[in-house]
Order: sequence, then C-alpha cells, then structure tokens
Amino acid sequence: MLVVDDDAALCRLVEFQLEQAGIPCKTCTTGKQALESLEESLPSAVVLDLMLPDASGRDLLERFKAKDPDLSIVVVTGSDQISTAVDCMKAGATDFLQKPFDHPRLLASVRNAHERGLLSRRLREAKPNSGLSSIVGDSNPMRTAKELLSKAAGSDVTVLIEGPSGTGKELFARATHDESQRALGPFIAVNCGAIPESLIESELFGYEKGAFSGADKSRVGLFEQADGGTLFLDEIGELGLDLQVRLLRVLTERKIRPVGSDAERKVDVRVVAATNRNLHEEAAAGRFREDLYYRLSVFPIALPSLAERNGDRLLLAQFFLERANQRYGKSLVFGGAALDSIDAFAWPGNVRQLENAIERAVVLSSGTEITPHHLPDVVVQGSPLGAADVDGPPSPASSPSPRHGDALSADDIAPFAEEFKRILERALRLTGWNVQEAARRLGIGRATLYRKIQEFDLKRPEAASAGEQVL
Repeated sequence: MLVVDDDAALCRLVEFQLEQAGIPCKTCTTGKQALESLEESLPSAVVLDLMLPDASGRDLLERFKAKDPDLSIVVVTGSDQISTAVDCMKAGATDFLQKPFDHPRLLASVRNAHERGLLSRRLREAKPNSGLSSIVGDSNPMRTAKELLSKAAGSDVTVLIEGPSGTGKELFARATHDESQRALGPFIAVNCGAIPESLIESELFGYEKGAFSGADKSRVGLFEQADGGTLFLDEIGELGLDLQVRLLRVLTERKIRPVGSDAERKVDVRVVAATNRNLHEEAAAGRFREDLYYRLSVFPIALPSLAERNGDRLLLAQFFLERANQRYGKSLVFGGAALDSIDAFAWPGNVRQLENAIERAVVLSSGTEITPHHLPDVVVQGSPLGAADVDGPPSPASSPSPRHGDALSADDIAPFAEEFKRILERALRLTGWNVQEAARRLGIGRATLYRKIQEFDLKRPEAASAGEQVL
C-alpha cells in the first residue's frame, strides 16, 4: 500500500494499523515523493489526500490511473463538497472518505482496495490468451493439471480429462490443442451425451448418400472434419457399448468407415476425451469397455473441483467480473463482504456456477460495487461446502440468514458451524465412513473433508472402522 498525506502523524497511524493487519505500507507526505515511489514500484493500492503542499491530489489521481487503470485508490479529504466526491469517483477513485474519518471505516476500505489490487495484479499476470495462458488458476491442484497438460501437448498422445461437471474440461482440451503441433489444424468438439444414440454414429463417421431414409446426400463426419487437428469427445462415458467398439477400432487403426460405405478412409486425428464419470469403475461394472478405457486413458489429467482450488475462487471471480463489465458496459468492483462470500462458498456447480453468479450480479447491480445482495442467496446464506446436497436446505426457522452486508458475530457463526458439523457426521455415517463417497455426496474434495474432520475432531465409530456401515 502507498499512503500519501501531508499529515505525518496520520501517515504513521495508518501505517501502524495496516501493518498490524498484515498489509505492508509505504508513506509519502508530498506529491513529488508519491510520484517517485510510483516509478520505483507499483503498489497494490493507494490512500490519497487531495490537499498536498506541492501538488493537487486530483491531478495525482489521474496520473496514478494513467500508470495503472486498475489501481485501487481511496481518496481522503477535509472537503465536505459532494461534487468533489463525485468528481473523484468519476476519475476512478475506489472510495471517498471525509476527514475526520472513522479509523475502522478507513481500515476496511483500504483492506478492500488492497485485496482488489492484488487480484487485478494476479489476473494480469495470468491474462487469458490461448493455450495454457487461457487457463485462470494458480492453486496447487491447477498447477499440477497445467504441468501435465504442458507435457501431453508436446506429443500426439491420447488424453483423457476427468473431473466434475463445470470444471473446465473443454477449456483444457482446447489448450491441449493450442499448445500442440496441430494448433493450426481444426479443433472439433462434440458432446457425446447431447446427440441421440441413433445419430451419433453418422455424426462421428459420416454417411453416404442413400445410407438410410432421408440421406439425400453424403455427409462428412466429425472425424474427417478434424483431420489434421484435434477431435474433442466430451462426456465419452455416455457412448453406447456398440459404438464403443467402432471407436476403439478407429483409435487403433486410424481409419473410419462412413455409414453405408464399403471403403475405409484414413484420418490423421488426435483424440482428447473427457468425462465426469469414473471410467475405471464404469469398466469394472461392465458399463464401459475396458479395452477402450485403457486406450483412452493413455494420459489422464484430473481436474479439481472449485472447492479444492484455494486462492483461485477470487481470481476467477475477478476475471468473470472484468469480462461481464466489458459485455454490459459497466465498471463494477467487488465489495469486501462479497469477496468473503464468494471465497467461503464451495460452488458445487464449479467454475460454470461461479461464472453465472458473477454475470447475474453485474446485471443486478446499478451502483459501483457488487455486494452480497447481488449474489445468489445460496452463496450468501452459507450452504457451506455443498452441505445442502446431503440433508436438503436448512429451514428458515432453524437457521435464519443475516441481513445482506451485516457482519457475523461469533454467536451468529456458531449455529452454522454446528449445523455443518452435524451434516458432515451424517454423511460419514451414511457412507460407513467412506471418505471418498462422503466427499462425493457433499460435493467437496477429499482433502477438504479430511481437513474438516480434523477441525471438528470427528471420531470414527468402532463399527465403521471394522467395516460395518453405521446408519
């Protein structure tokens, strides 16, 4: 943080408060010092006094924004003119505080500005373009997935992308294509679960004129359309067993035979498949061909749920906010309470659910800031870590929600924590303390569930540890 104010005592006080809050701070008492500091390094955010001995704070505001349009600036002034506040906000100030101000209010405003500044900086460093740079995320699970993608992209190996719905499997498939030597070739995507079983064969392999009723002309299938490039088979687990046999043959021989044709055609296609099912278990149960599973899973990449991506939720929210701002011609920012709600929620619908929630918030907001009021109720009222999937949503009478924007006291939080603990215990009992299955039902990652078991000091019953299911 950079604090610019000609009141040296005030600078020292703000510096002390920020550093107590864990925010490194540098202070300047003149405009010249502030500009020199700005040239040395870019701060996460700025606290700026409008009345400086050697410069106009309003002019400095414009120069700071010219240096970094995303820089969060909190303006402080002794002026009580509403027009001054409006003018500063139009010029790009994040907040406006009048002296003498309430120090807790200043601290809250500055912390929000600091967090927004760090998010914007991280987002610029990971600005999507194509390939790996199109994937927003820096959490440990995402780093692992991106490292695997980078290694797979350099070869022509068949890739199987596994993960819950909404985790970005098609984005990873496109990135695999963009990073490969086939990047100049076509990328063809097909959702195997969205095409009727009677049509999927002709869609994939094409057909000859007269092959069936209504085939009045020949049609090239998706494999041929993807020749020289990549074919992405999404929801591969939805294919019927008969078609799985044909697909295995194509993957092995690299030849296709259109419906109604006696001749085979050679194709040069790299296949990337994706599924939200556990194909290993599906194969063991006889619902998916084991030989096809092994042919597809030469190079598997597992994508984490959003609940497991600590640090990425706010980064993604900021990315979606910027995109929605551009789409709807707005310049909204997140309030601190909204960021807290976004980061605390488990997002059982994963990245897709988060994106939809942010777009909805942008459409609803008519001000300058997104607050909890603009977010879906399920996010704000705290259905933590997908707990509602087990016991259903808590009744209004048993768990009243706070007013939007209100801070939660320890007494407010305790009932939610107890309810969440009860839900975890019930899920573990119902699954005989099978942590993997309990995590799946709750819509959270196993690592998250293990952490919560330790946090709540949950004990495994002797019956469960002996292999008996506890109901």
